[in-house]
Amino acid sequence: MVLTVLGVAPAEGAARVAAALGSGPIPVIVCRAGRIAGFAVRGRAWMDHRDELRSALGRAAAVSSFLPADPGRAVCDASAWPNVIAAASGPLADALARDGEAQQWDVTIMQSERRPCAADRAGLVRSALLSKALSVRLRGTRAGLVASLLMPRASTASMLAFLAEVPVRLDGTVTIEGPLPPLAFSAFRLERAESAALERAWAMLALRDRTDPTELARRWRGLAFALDPRRDGGRRCERRYREAGRAYGLLRGLAEGLGARAFRRDELFALCGRTVAVPTVGMSWAESRAMVPA
Repeated sequence: MVLTVLGVAPAEGAARVAAALGSGPIPVIVCRAGRIAGFAVRGRAWMDHRDELRSALGRAAAVSSFLPADPGRAVCDASAWPNVIAAASGPLADALARDGEAQQWDVTIMQSERRPCAADRAGLVRSALLSKALSVRLRGTRAGLVASLLMPRASTASMLAFLAEVPVRLDGTVTIEGPLPPLAFSAFRLERAESAALERAWAMLALRDRTDPTELARRWRGLAFALDPRRDGGRRCERRYREAGRAYGLLRGLAEGLGARAFRRDELFALCGRTVAVPTVGMSWAESRAMVPA
C-alpha cells in the first residue's frame, strides 16, 4: 500500500491539525517524530481528491504552521513512511520553523474581452500586493492567469480588502483561494535516493571521501553564497542555486540516518534505494524579503 504525504506540523499541535485535515471524507494518518508530526492519507490521493486535499490543507494552514509536501513528489510506501519522517525529523523541523508560518493565496484572473492581455493584470496584482507579499509566482492557464502570493500569517483581512478592490482595477473576474500552506514556495519532496543523483550531489558539494554533518553544512553554505541569485540576479544562477539546495537536502537527509558522526562516501551510497524527505533549504522568506532594497 502507498501513502500520499500531506505535510508536517509542530508535534504539540498534532491533534488540532489532524482534526482540521480529517474533517473531510478522507481519513488522515498521523506519525509523530521528535518536534514534528507528519500527516498522510492512503493511496495516490492527489490524482483522485485534489479539491478535497486543497480544502483540507487550507483548514490546516488556518489553525497551525504547516509545511506541505510537494503534491507531485509526495507518494511513498506505507511501510517506509514512519522511517522517512523519523530520519528527516531534524531537517523538516528546521524548515517548518523557517517557512511554515507563511501562507499561500492563489489569485485567479479570468480572461476578459475588454482586457486582452493577462500579463497586464499580472502586473497590477504585483503592484497591488508586492509591498505586502513575501513572494509572487505566476502561471498561465486556459482560463487566464494564476498568481500565487506568499503572505505572512493572519493576512486574511488584507486579502479580503484586495478581493473587494481588484475586479474594478483588473476589469474582469477574479477569485481568491486561501489561506493554503506554501505549496508553490516551500514544499518538501519525497525522493528515492538513486546512485546517479548521489554522485551528482557529492560532486556538486566537492566533498572528500570522508566527511561529517558539519563539513556537509559548511560546503553548502559556501556554495549557497557563491550561487545566491540575489547577488547575481541571473536565471541560470537561480537554477544552479536550487539544484545545489536539492543536492544538499538529499545528502543531509541520508546523513541523518547515520547519526551525528563522520561517515565515508561508501557508507552513504549503501543507503541508495531509500526514500528521503528533502525540504527546501535557504533563508526564511521573511529574511530574504528583508534583504531586498526598498
